[in-house]
Amino acid sequence: MKKLLCVTIALLCTATMQAQEEEKDVTKFLGIPVDGYKPAMIEKLKAKGFTPAIAGKDVLEGEFNGTDVLLLINTRWLN
Repeated sequence: MKKLLCVTIALLCTATMQAQEEEKDVTKFLGIPVDGYKPAMIEKLKAKGFTPAIAGKDVLEGEFNGTDVLLLINTRWLN
C-alpha cells in the first residue's frame, strides 16, 4: 500500500511539472516576448526602430500599425 501511494504521488508530481513546462505562451508585442528584463525590452524595441522620447528614458516613440505612438515601458501596475 505504501509503495502504491508513493508511486501515485511521484506520477502526479511529474505530470504537474510537465504541464507547467508546456505553458510557455507569452504575450508578444511586435514579435518581442513581453517577459524578462525591462532594459532588454527597451533595447529590442530600439532595434525595431523606436527612439527615446524627450519625456524620459522609459518612453519610446515610433510607429505602430501606421500610427505615431509613445510607448511607456513600465514594470509596475498602474493604480
